[in-house]
Amino acid sequence: MDGESEIYLPRDIVIPSSDQAFDELVHFSYPNILENMSSKDFFKARTILAPTLDIVEEVNNYMMAIIS
Repeated sequence: MDGESEIYLPRDIVIPSSDQAFDELVHFSYPNILENMSSKDFFKARTILAPTLDIVEEVNNYMMAIIS
């Protein structure tokens, strides 16, 4: 094995690649994020999973741009 593998994901849980993919993902996972920023329970109950650390960093940077 080369450290890589393929998995099947059902279509209903995959967000298609688009210019607005991060926007859609963040607003779906964290609705009204600006209004709920002071609630630690709001963030505890939600998460975004990503396949690589590079994507995690992109999502984090996108979210920081929203809340900054």
